[in-house]
Amino acid sequence: MGSEKLKILREFNLIAIFQSTERAIQIQELYNQFNELYLLMQNKQTTGENFHYKTQTWLNAFLSPSKGHLNRSNFVRGMYQIQDVTPYIHVLVNHIAEFIEIHHKFGL
Repeated sequence: MGSEKLKILREFNLIAIFQSTERAIQIQELYNQFNELYLLMQNKQTTGENFHYKTQTWLNAFLSPSKGHLNRSNFVRGMYQIQDVTPYIHVLVNHIAEFIEIHHKFGL
């Protein structure tokens, strides 16, 4: 639970699960960016503006579309679609930066 779960996710070998090394790298990068957001929320030095920028970058990676043609070698599968955005993701991207600014002295 808690920090132990984070440790497992950080060190988990996604290449062993996915047939595509590229897919494993995409998912690992997405998790690494999320982990950075998690750490930024805990840091009292983080500004709302910086956090908002980082969440937008993460959301763009989360919603990255597929590229190329499906049956060709240049095809790169996208990550998730807009309907995969949960209320938790909405709050993370659209409201946490505001909470950081309002409650800066207390931290999150």
